[in-house]
Amino acid sequence: MSLPQDAASMSALAVTVTTPAINRYKVNVIVDGVRMVNGRGRNVYPLAPGRHMLSCEGNNAGMTFGQADLQVDIAPGQVVETFYAAPYNSSQPGRLGFTPQQSAGPTGLGCGLALLILAAIVAVSFVILVLAR
Repeated sequence: MSLPQDAASMSALAVTVTTPAINRYKVNVIVDGVRMVNGRGRNVYPLAPGRHMLSCEGNNAGMTFGQADLQVDIAPGQVVETFYAAPYNSSQPGRLGFTPQQSAGPTGLGCGLALLILAAIVAVSFVILVLAR
């Protein structure tokens, strides 16, 4: 008969998953080629000590994007903290590391286009106000 493993000596991988607030797609967490059950926030997976490959990616209706990979070494009794930040859209990379990550923000082109549209709205409003006098 085997005794339960002491919780203090358990090795594990903790993956904190964040997604942009405006997006509601799922994130796949894959450890050593096996897809793990996960949700947003901190997910802890008991693993044997040693080297493991962690992959995370966004998943929207079966289309995956934002894949990021990280090799993780876990010592006996150690819990290794990792952080995945999913991208805003499928054309941007996901970010995975040992410290909290920021999602890849909106592209410069998107910001420039938004500023151009805002400038056009202000210009049209100004012209309407001048002509209304």
